Amino acid sequence: MHHPFKHDNIIKDTVLDLQHTVLKHTYKNQHLAAKCWLTLQIGCDNAVNKKLDRRKKYTRMVLKDSLISLLQTKQLATITVKEICKSADINRTTFYTHYKDPFDLLEKIEEEIIADLNTYLNQYNIEQEEESLQMTERLLAYIASKYNICQTLLNENGDHSFEQRVMDVARTFLINNWTDNNEMGTDVSEYAGTFLIGGSIYVIKQWLANNMDQSPEQIARLINSAKIR
Repeated sequence: MHHPFKHDNIIKDTVLDLQHTVLKHTYKNQHLAAKCWLTLQIGCDNAVNKKLDRRKKYTRMVLKDSLISLLQTKQLATITVKEICKSADINRTTFYTHYKDPFDLLEKIEEEIIADLNTYLNQYNIEQEEESLQMTERLLAYIASKYNICQTLLNENGDHSFEQRVMDVARTFLINNWTDNNEMGTDVSEYAGTFLIGGSIYVIKQWLANNMDQSPEQIARLINSAKIR
């Protein structure tokens, strides 16, 4: 006997199953689409950020190079933002996005070198002769890689406060790392540190002035040959 209501219920159940399946897949597709969109958005954002970072690094690099170039012939106090921007082919608005004035720009250059100097110094045990020599060689190789900057900042017309900062960092490191076997008192150690570091800096200045006519290894051995007994 035919049961129309039973047949209708079967059809209804089938339709409901289909609707559920469609809704389920629609939800999954929407979820997948949302995930894909989010992934693409993050990828785009990262690409944009990397591009901005590269642009920022480039801008700062050319501004630093421009200032160093100008410092080779002029005193810092006479250098204007306009001159730096003209040399770097950067507009003044962009300059002020990164730095307050030429003094601030020079400060950032010096801070970067001091930070690198500290990094190199703290990687070695200077009580080990071989490590001490390696440290000096690496420092000199670093200075050579930044020849224009270091030669300009350490020459007679350069920023003498930078030379003093370098001396203070190196002298403090030297005194703090001398062993307890050192028979000198603290006061005498400070004089000894000044003697060693001051002499080393002047050797480096002459080396730069002579266009690095000797290899970093040769200068490192010369510097490390000076010892306080």
